[in-house]
Amino acid sequence: MARLLDTDISQRDIEEFLETQDDFALEMFVYRVASEIGANPRHGGTYTDPVTLKPRQFDVRVNFERSNHRISLAIECKALRKSFPLLVSRIPRTADESYHELIATGGYVPGMSMLVDGTTRTVPASKVVRVIGDRSLYRLGELVGKSTAQVGRLTATGDLTSNDGEAYEKWSQALASATDLAFAARSIRRDKDEEPIVVFVLPILVVPDDTLWVADYDDDGALFKKPTRAPEATIYVERSYGGAGETPYTVSHLQVMTRSRIETYLRTFAHADAGSHWVHVFNQTVLRAEVPSYRGS
Repeated sequence: MARLLDTDISQRDIEEFLETQDDFALEMFVYRVASEIGANPRHGGTYTDPVTLKPRQFDVRVNFERSNHRISLAIECKALRKSFPLLVSRIPRTADESYHELIATGGYVPGMSMLVDGTTRTVPASKVVRVIGDRSLYRLGELVGKSTAQVGRLTATGDLTSNDGEAYEKWSQALASATDLAFAARSIRRDKDEEPIVVFVLPILVVPDDTLWVADYDDDGALFKKPTRAPEATIYVERSYGGAGETPYTVSHLQVMTRSRIETYLRTFAHADAGSHWVHVFNQTVLRAEVPSYRGS
């Protein structure tokens, strides 16, 4: 840890911290926007990490529901400085990375027998559905993050330095929170004659405006345009988890959004034309083929 100056902190120092480096202020902004659109967000709660079994605290969680579909957002906030921004290095997405997964759960119970295509068989408590290729949110060939770094200059020498520890810790927390949301989704129980609930879980890291940069490379590793600031970037993470006897559920991507972009993103769900996004996330053709009791209501 760097040595601190032996001087009293003033009111102005505290104000400067709150204006420029306080994660809590960014959390409250996200929470307020979600509350304004009627999303009933949760802020600053605790949970037990289903992988490590250690207690954790999340920043903000937001659920959007439409009919029997739910989008669950695990949002973490990091007040990065413009002097030490986050750089996401991107390359074109491969076919193996072009997918997102859904959890269909609740319309049946463990070990229950159902008539499926004229045959009685036992079905699980939940089913993981992978949406791939052109049907996925994450298309082949789109630019996707594979490396992150925070870039700044040393005060003593002016030399460039990089370290993504601050941002990495936060987006790791977003992934842990998303895993917990996925675990909760797989635990939903409904009456056997009810249609399953289908859940999409998305981890998001929110940073201040003008603190996110992207550098774009081609398939051969050549930088094909100058680095630029961006409102949003997608990072491929492939975080999987599954209990004993369960098909693993995989969170394929993490979204990084600036303050302005997360506000726009959340508010789109309050608009009447938000249906197109839901249709894209919850592909009806894939769900009907993979989940026998899904009717697509």
